[in-house]
Formats: sequence, C-alpha cells, structure tokens
Amino acid sequence: MKVKLDIVTGFLGSGKSVFINNIIKETITKDEKVVVLQLEDGETKISNNFTNVKTFMYSDEIDKLDFYISSIVDEEKCTRIIIEYNGTETFEELQSTLSKTIVRKKCKINDIYFIADANVIKSYILNMGDFIIPSLEKSNLIFINNCLGKEIDKIEEIETLVKNINLSGHILKCDNNDDVGRTIRESNLFSKKRIKKFYLFLYLSSYL
Repeated sequence: MKVKLDIVTGFLGSGKSVFINNIIKETITKDEKVVVLQLEDGETKISNNFTNVKTFMYSDEIDKLDFYISSIVDEEKCTRIIIEYNGTETFEELQSTLSKTIVRKKCKINDIYFIADANVIKSYILNMGDFIIPSLEKSNLIFINNCLGKEIDKIEEIETLVKNINLSGHILKCDNNDDVGRTIRESNLFSKKRIKKFYLFLYLSSYL
C-alpha cells in the first residue's frame, strides 16, 4: 500500500504548524506512523506529544526532495507523510518533484490544505498570484485563519476571492491559532481517518 502524502501550504506565519498539530491530534489512528516533513523553520514547532509521529527538517533543493522522501519511506516505514511547504516557493516545483517515478511508486497524494491568514490573504492573491494561485486552486481545504475581529463583509470578500480560484474546495474560517482545534472538530469534515473527499479536486492525483 502506498504512503499517503498530505501537503500543508501557505505563507510563513499563517498557522501551518498549528494546523498540523491539530490535524494530527484529530485524525491520527493507533495503527498509523506519521512523518512530518518541514520545508521551513517557523516559530511554532510540531508537538512531540505523539508517540507515533516523527518530524524532520528538510533544507536542501526541492528537486532533490524525491530521493529524500523515498529514503524516509524506507527507513521509517511510515504510513503517512505530512509536508509543510512554504508558500513563498512555487507550488509547481513541489508538484514536479512529487510527480517523479521514485515518489509515485511509494506514495500517493491524499489531501492538500491551504492555510491563509485573513489579515493578508487578499493582498497576497492580488499582488503575488503567481505564488498563491497554483497551490490555492489545487487544495481541497482552504483554512482561513485569524478571522477574529474582521468585519463580515471583509471575510465574505476573502471567501469570494478564494471561490473564484477554487470552485470545489471546502472553506473553513477560524478565529485564531487557539481556535484551530475546535474549528476542525466542529467542521464535520474530518473523521479519524481523513477529510471527506471530493471527486473534482486534486489535479495532482492524476500524477500519483
């Protein structure tokens, strides 16, 4: 059985590591062995409270990531890999690497999560679309963080922008990092195994 690959992307400071900690807590099962592969070093760390989760920092070239993932699968005998990917790197680079044969033989992309900061996402979409749009349009869940205190029409404007890019992705809104766990639990999108699936999302699945 192929190892499941989950990708969590978004700009630095959007809450990716907090989201990963909570998504592991809410979805991990006893028979899983999870590896978190961080491609950036943010302020929040992946929790070490999970006995069947290991975290590795990857700082080499993206085009060498395929061999690293292959070695991780062989050495750790993991069942799921969560990749934390910095939104300032092009998503096409990651897509190309994960499409290589050495990865495709061992892994299959499962879910793509885009973590957005409500304070800056509109500006990023309008001014840095080349970086944002490729990952945003391929995500099956867009998690809008830091909505606390924002006017309703401003949040609706963000949702409209997101929906214009991604027609089928689920959108979750969260007050702040402290509210991530509750938002995930109450969303009714997650089971102990995985987020409920679409069948129109995930362009990358055609490669893996």
